[in-house]
Parts: sequence; structure tokens; C-alpha cells
Amino acid sequence: MLAGREGDARGKLKALAARWAGGRGGAVMADDAATANAKLPAWMKRKEEKNEIQLLPDEADTAQLFLALGTQWRRHAMTGMCLGLDYGVIPPTAQMLGIALNPERFLDLRMMEQAALEQIARKAAR
Repeated sequence: MLAGREGDARGKLKALAARWAGGRGGAVMADDAATANAKLPAWMKRKEEKNEIQLLPDEADTAQLFLALGTQWRRHAMTGMCLGLDYGVIPPTAQMLGIALNPERFLDLRMMEQAALEQIARKAAR
């Protein structure tokens, strides 16, 4: 089952992929050392908290793998439009990151890929 609400694991991963594809900061990790101790104005904190997607460790591994594959999309030769991830690079990327690749994680990546493709298509239609 690939469907999910934003509050459950798959929903959070789909939301992250859609944000990444929409260019809305989905690739920013909350524990970024450069900004971890930054003093933000109250209005920025509220916006940040509202848009934050909190991930469990297993979800974070899947998200990290998806974000690491950000340059590994197959593209249409004429339009440059993203067609999907290059599945051949997933195992070596996961291995280099020390992330175990199993059928559930692969399904989660495919679900994130689909969410990203849907967001890319929405952006292109505007």
C-alpha cells in the first residue's frame, strides 16, 4: 500500500518528496549544524514549526537516501522533464550511506518518487 496521510510514515515521506520537487526546502535537514543554534524571529519560528516534517529514524534513513538520489533522475532528452529515478544507482548509494535496502524501503522510495513526479507535473502545468 503506497497511500498515506501526512501524519503517518508514508504520508510524511510523500510530503517531503513533494516539498523537494516543489523547491520548498524539503531537502533541508532540521539538524543542520549551521542553523541549529540560530536565533529566529517569532514569526519565522511559527512558520518553521508549521512546515516541519518530523521523521522517525527509519523514515529519516529513507528520506536521506531519497535526497542523496537528487541528481540521479532520468530525464527526457528533448524537454529535460524528470521521468523517474535511475533504479540502478539506488543500491550503491544506499551502501555508501550505510543504509540497509529492503523491499519496504524500496517501496517507500518509489512512493516518494511518485509524489515528486506529481509535484513536478503540477509545476510544469502552471
